[in-house]
Amino acid sequence: MRFLQTMAIALAFLLETVERMIEAGMATRYVITSKIR
Repeated sequence: MRFLQTMAIALAFLLETVERMIEAGMATRYVITSKIR
């Protein structure tokens, strides 16, 4: 049972990290397209 809890926490952390990376990527892309225009 302890193992499952650890896995759930790790998965949640991983998802949060991926979400932040996607957000950062979109922001960067937005800045780049703005500079091109």
